Amino acid sequence: MLGKLFDNITFNSMSSKAFSKALYSAHNSEAYLEFSKRVHGTDFRQFNLLDKEQYEILIKRLELNSADKVLDLGCGLSELSVHLSDKFGCEVTGLDFAKDYLSTLETPSKVKLIPADLNRIPTFENKFSKAVCLDSFYLLKNPSRVLDSIANSLEKGGKFFLFYTQKTSSGILPKWLEHSSFDIEIMRFDKWNTDFWKRWNSVLEETQEQFINEGNINLWKTKKREWDFQGPLLENNGLIRYLFVLTKSN
Repeated sequence: MLGKLFDNITFNSMSSKAFSKALYSAHNSEAYLEFSKRVHGTDFRQFNLLDKEQYEILIKRLELNSADKVLDLGCGLSELSVHLSDKFGCEVTGLDFAKDYLSTLETPSKVKLIPADLNRIPTFENKFSKAVCLDSFYLLKNPSRVLDSIANSLEKGGKFFLFYTQKTSSGILPKWLEHSSFDIEIMRFDKWNTDFWKRWNSVLEETQEQFINEGNINLWKTKKREWDFQGPLLENNGLIRYLFVLTKSN
C-alpha cells in the first residue's frame, strides 16, 4: 500500500536525476531543516517517516561503537549516515539510487556512499554488523530476494533494523517477511498514527511561506501530497507503524 503512495508521489515515478534534484533541494533548504526539526525531532534533515521516539529507540537498539560497520539502505539525504558515523565513530556505507545527488556530497572518511538500486544490492559478504532501512522497502520489486542479499551482507548475529508502515487490515508481518531466514522481533508505534501526521500537516502550513521565499514550493508540495494521501487513512486508524528487528542467526 505504501509502495503505491510513494510510486505516485515521490520515488518510483522519478528518474534517478529527478530524485537527485529533489534531494538536493531538501539538502540546501533551511525551510526543510526547520520542517525536519519540528516534525522528526532531529537536528538534521530526514526524508523518511521517522519521528523522535523511533529515532531514540533506533539509536538505543543499534548499540553502536567505533568497531561497527553499518549498511544504510535507501540513505536518501545521507544525513543519518553521517550522523551515526559522527556520533559513534563507526563506518557507514549508504546506498541510494540518487546518483547525481550522492556525487555532490563531501562526507567524513568513515562514510561511503554508493549509487545503487536496492533491487540489486552490491555483493557484501558478511561485511556489516548492522543494517538499517527507513521507509524504502515499499519500493522493492522482490523484497524476499533483497532480504536474502541483506542477510548475506551481515555477519553472523548481525541485525537489520527495518521501519515499515502498512494498512491495519494487512496483519502484522508482510508476506515477504513471514518466511525469511531472520529471527524477528516486532515493535509497534501506535501514537505515530496520529501525532506524527498531525504535526506534519501543521508544520507544513506554518512553513509554507518560508518554502516559497526559498523558491522551494515544489518541495513543499511534495510533502503536502503525502499528507493529502494519509489524511483519510488516519481518520479511520488505517495505518500501523512497525520496527522489525531482524537478527541473522546463522
